[in-house]
Amino acid sequence: MRRFAVVVALVVIAASSLQANLGDTEADLKARYGEPNAIERDGRALRVFSYQANGYKIRVGLVDGKSQHERYRPVDEARSMTDEEIQGLLNANAGGKQWKIMPDGRLALGDETAAPTTAFILPERKELNLGTAVYDHAFDDFLRPDPTVGQQETFTGVASFQHLREPPGDLLLIRTRDNVLVISWPSKSYPELAHITEGETYRITVVNKEADDTGTAMVFISDREHKTWPDVVDDSKAEPLVRIEEGKQTIFDRAVCEVHHIKMPLIKAEIVYGMYAPTEVEGFCHTHLPHYRTFALGGCVMSDVSPKTTAIYLCPACVAECEKHKYLTEGKALLNWLRQ
Repeated sequence: MRRFAVVVALVVIAASSLQANLGDTEADLKARYGEPNAIERDGRALRVFSYQANGYKIRVGLVDGKSQHERYRPVDEARSMTDEEIQGLLNANAGGKQWKIMPDGRLALGDETAAPTTAFILPERKELNLGTAVYDHAFDDFLRPDPTVGQQETFTGVASFQHLREPPGDLLLIRTRDNVLVISWPSKSYPELAHITEGETYRITVVNKEADDTGTAMVFISDREHKTWPDVVDDSKAEPLVRIEEGKQTIFDRAVCEVHHIKMPLIKAEIVYGMYAPTEVEGFCHTHLPHYRTFALGGCVMSDVSPKTTAIYLCPACVAECEKHKYLTEGKALLNWLRQ
């Protein structure tokens, strides 16, 4: 019996030591687990850090830099958590208080009217969740309609470039006092984009809305620099790029074709969903004539509520040059065929 008690105590201690206490900061998490396996962001307030330690997959949700939600799940998905493991994690976050059962089956600390910390266990004890009302309120705010949708915002910062090996590409970084803005910057395809100088200050204007066309130039807004493209995408708020300015000069304007430097009209375009596989001719146009398409690319994911149309900018000069290239290429292919 004594040996069993010692084993139980060790299990509880191990469970207590692996957990990230509610209220922990990023520095606390790094000291305990090292660098996260992944970082995801829901809006600008919610951020989720993922770790794997001591046989658990751990996700920690931060609001304004502090842990407000934690999820523990065994790495071995076939294994259920023991009573001792669960109790150890609950005790570590109790703060000397007692957990009590709420009418909905969750566990709660303190007065229900005083924004308590709550916990719930999934069926078969496959997962334990701990959370505070701060996280619940932040998540509710995230789900509510955003009153700033459609509004523009301008950031001012210093430019630098970062080259990625996987996937290969060049990124333009704009560092402000509080943010790092990342823009995919294919200056090799469009020499007109190369008017950005490292170390100079630029103004970046974005609009708070979803992009219905995968070809839309996007700005990824975070508070840190990332090493890989997936990290940039997962840990950033993505908003369409409207304009880049330096002093009184406009470097980029989404309403102006960056190849032909003419103002483009907005047209109503059908959104085409699925894997886009351009022909050789379309591939040339896609690479060198960015505003030739009369349709929008909606990506591979589609649902019953997916939009059917959207507004895109169309450059008449891009359309004309693409048609000319198509005519010359297909005509040359026909002549070669006739000569055979």
